[in-house]
Amino acid sequence: MAIARCCLCEHTVESLEGLTCCPNCGTDYPPNLLTDDVTVQINWGDLRALVIWAERWAGQAKQYPDMLRFVYALAKRLRRQHPDRIVLTLAEEIEELRREYGRVETNLPQPPPERLTVVDALAEAEDILTGDGDGDGRRL
Repeated sequence: MAIARCCLCEHTVESLEGLTCCPNCGTDYPPNLLTDDVTVQINWGDLRALVIWAERWAGQAKQYPDMLRFVYALAKRLRRQHPDRIVLTLAEEIEELRREYGRVETNLPQPPPERLTVVDALAEAEDILTGDGDGDGRRL
């Protein structure tokens, strides 16, 4: 019987003994104990605001490269519980708009076609707001 779940890929394990990382995806983030799973009642709009806020900050946490991946994995798990609801992340919302309308213009830079990175988009948006313009998200 599984006792823990990887916070990124959801791989479950029956024992944590001898593990230094997830045997499936290799992350060294600590696993979630299944005994710590809880049910929370929250308004979907409030949850969406929390997830988008977390997405923004995770995108800036360059010292923790898996943090954004963690936020997206968490949002995916939450969304599976209510697939009929609006998406939880800004990246998903922008992608849905692009699928529906084709080209979508935002004040965020267009991501490279091979991937949508919130980190780059947020850095560019910060540069636009601060007038820095060098694309690194820093004011200096």
